Amino acid sequence: MISFIVFLSGAVVMSFEMLGSKILAPHFGNTIFVWGSLIGIFLSGLTVGYWGGGRLADRAADLRGFAALLAIPGVILCCFPLYCDRVNYWIFDQAFGPRMEPLLACLILFFPPTIFMGAVSPYAVKLQVKNLDWLGTGVGNLYALSSLGSIIGPLVIWLMKKDSMPFVADQAKESLNFNITVSAVFLVLLVLSLVTLGIGFIITLPIMLIVGIAALVLIIMAAIKANDGIAYRYPFTIRLVK
Repeated sequence: MISFIVFLSGAVVMSFEMLGSKILAPHFGNTIFVWGSLIGIFLSGLTVGYWGGGRLADRAADLRGFAALLAIPGVILCCFPLYCDRVNYWIFDQAFGPRMEPLLACLILFFPPTIFMGAVSPYAVKLQVKNLDWLGTGVGNLYALSSLGSIIGPLVIWLMKKDSMPFVADQAKESLNFNITVSAVFLVLLVLSLVTLGIGFIITLPIMLIVGIAALVLIIMAAIKANDGIAYRYPFTIRLVK
C-alpha cells in the first residue's frame, strides 16, 4: 500500500504542476517568468519536503504521521478552487510587476502543498525499509515508483484527449515520451552508480544535474510553444508511444 501511495503522490505532483500553468495563465500570461516561477517554486517545495520529511521520519515514523502528510495537502487541494482565483486577482491588483506577480502567486498557492507532497517519499522509505541491508533497493524502488507516477499525468491526458483534441493529445504524447526518456536516463545512471558501489556517483551526479537542468529548460520552451499553438518536439527523445 505504501508503494502505491508513493506512486500516486508522484502522479499528483506532476498533474498539479501542469494544472498550475492553467491557473496562472489567465492572470499573468504564459511568459517565461510564469514558467520559471512555477518550476522554481515546485522544485523548492519538493526540496524542502525531502529534507523535512527525512528529518521527521528519523524522529518519529509511524502510519499516523504518514496519514497526516497525505491528509494536509489533500485538504489544501480540495479547497484550492475556492481561493486560487481570489489570490491571483489580489496579486494582480497590487501591480507588483510581471516578474514578481507570478512568483508571489506560486509561492502562496503551490509552495505549501508541494512541501508536504515532497515529504511523502523519504517518510515512506523509513516505513517501508526495515532491513538496512536492503536500504538501497528500498529507496530505489520507491523513487522509481514516484518517477513512474509522474509519467502517468501526461499519459492520462493523452488517453482522454487523443480523439477529441488532437493538438492536446499530440503534445501530451510528446511530453510523455520525454518523461520516459529522462526517467530512463536517470535509471541507467543510478544503476551504474550502484554497480560501482557508489564510486560512480562522482561521475553520474554531475550528469544527473546537467540532465535535470536541461529537462527544465526544454519543458519551459515546450509549454510556451504549445500555448502559442505551435507543436513542440523535444530533442534526444525516444518516442515509444506512437
